[in-house]
Amino acid sequence: MATSQTVTGLYDGPHTLRVWVESGGGQNEAYIALSDCGSPEVQVPVMQTSTTVWEQLEASIDVTNEQCTIVLYSDANVGNWANFDDAEFFDASTPPEPTPTPKPVTLGQKSQPLAIRGAEISSLDQSEVMGGIYRFPNRKPGDALKLLSNHGMNYIRLRVWVNPADGYHTKEQILQMVKRAKDLGMGVLIDFHYSDFWADPGRQDKQAAWASYDLQQLETAVYEHTANVCSALIAQGTSPDMLQIGIEINGGMLWPEGALSTYGWLSFTELTGLLKQGVKAVNDCSPETKIMLHLAEAGNYGLLEWWYGNIIEEGVPCDVMGLSYYPFWHCTLETLQNTLNSIATLYNKDIVIVEFA
Repeated sequence: MATSQTVTGLYDGPHTLRVWVESGGGQNEAYIALSDCGSPEVQVPVMQTSTTVWEQLEASIDVTNEQCTIVLYSDANVGNWANFDDAEFFDASTPPEPTPTPKPVTLGQKSQPLAIRGAEISSLDQSEVMGGIYRFPNRKPGDALKLLSNHGMNYIRLRVWVNPADGYHTKEQILQMVKRAKDLGMGVLIDFHYSDFWADPGRQDKQAAWASYDLQQLETAVYEHTANVCSALIAQGTSPDMLQIGIEINGGMLWPEGALSTYGWLSFTELTGLLKQGVKAVNDCSPETKIMLHLAEAGNYGLLEWWYGNIIEEGVPCDVMGLSYYPFWHCTLETLQNTLNSIATLYNKDIVIVEFA
């Protein structure tokens, strides 16, 4: 059975449908769709497993004929059921503003998501130093951040290394870039690698000067480095909106001391000690700043449930779940959407895709 409604008088351009769904599972087919919009139909499937909480599905499309038909579809057997509720369809070129002070919600309730359109711009400074030129649509050169801001970007992400060999991605450089972004009204996420080079799921090298540190010394170093950068941002009047403690720390960070160790089971004790010191530094410096913990493999529900579940159980505060999504290695968009909806509902936290290619 299909329930549909055609919306006319639309501006041509990107539009998004969001619908909350609760399902008993087992249907032959169930989905939300956008059709007759001038572009090929878009369908997003309802998960074919029984759920006891509401999940939000999202479908996006480019409208090219000033109209679009919203479809809620279920081909079910006797005893199957699905509920669709609280559908919203909007011009995605101007996403809904976030609630200024979101109210706490209990598991399964609906909440207004963060409205972030961001980019990782850590290499911009180096590009400009090496002669990179950025032009507006009229071909006149100008500030790259201003150009991005004019086209809807409202958040930047900046990585910070401790003592990099090439001299880039340092505290001094991010201070300048944060000032530029704040002058344009952008939000700022600072990404701590706690290394002199890239960190990722397969590489979590310690900063060179920390190489001989034991776990307790590493905890102190994490606190001091995080507090130092955060305090410098506060001192120049550019309070960070979000700070990320580590990057893609699926297997821990600051190896080997901070790795997830195997002793017949996986112990989070060492990792959580490091994370708690990073969080403490942020809270001591800027209590209003949100804390992000970041993993790779955004579509891996089992990984996310296991990792965040253990971290939360260990008492590590986390306001935002940051995830990497690389379609070539990870999953389809449909799997990603279903995973994110399930994890958001399970843990009642905001989720941001901070890396994508």
